[in-house]
Amino acid sequence: FVAERRYSGELVDHYLVPMCAAVWSADPRFVLDMPARTLLRFFERHGLLSVYNRPEWRVVRGGSARYVEALVRPFHDRIRTGCPAVRVARDGRGATVTVRGGDTLRFDRVILACHSDQALALLADPSETEREVLGAIAYQENEAILHTDASVLPRRRRAWSSWNYHLPDKERGRATVTYCMNLL
Repeated sequence: FVAERRYSGELVDHYLVPMCAAVWSADPRFVLDMPARTLLRFFERHGLLSVYNRPEWRVVRGGSARYVEALVRPFHDRIRTGCPAVRVARDGRGATVTVRGGDTLRFDRVILACHSDQALALLADPSETEREVLGAIAYQENEAILHTDASVLPRRRRAWSSWNYHLPDKERGRATVTYCMNLL
C-alpha cells in the first residue's frame, strides 16, 4: 500500500513505522507487512490521520481501577486471586480449571485472558483449530516503563502526547515508546 501510493520515506520512516511500532509494540521491520485496512481503520478511529481536530482523550477519575470495580461489583465475593490457573479441561458439562496448589474448580464457561501461547499451554486438549489459530498469533516480550521524567520528552511541550516515541539508531531497530504520566 505504501509503495503503491509512493508515500515519502520521511512520512513512512518518521511517522508511520514508529507510530505503529509504538502502538502495537511491534518490530518496526515488520510494520509495513501489516494489512493496510487494519492499520488505516485504527489510525482513523484514533485521530492519527489528521494534524488538526484530533480527538480529546478522556480518562476515568481514579484510573482504570474504578471501572474494573464497577464491572466486578455484582460478583466480587466470588473472585479468587493469587491462585493462577495451570490447566483447563473441557467436558460435556463445561470445564474444570486446576489452579496452582491443586484445587479444581468447575465452570460453565472459561475465558482465557492471556497471551495466545499461554492459552494454548493451559488447554488440556486443544482442538486442531485452536492449535492452528493460537499457534499462528505471534507474541513477543516488551518492556514498559511508566515515568514522570519530562527530560525524555520532546523539547517543545506542544509536541508532548501520551505516547511519544524515540527513533533509535538503525542498527538498534526498535522504537522506544515513552508513556509519561501526570504531565499532560
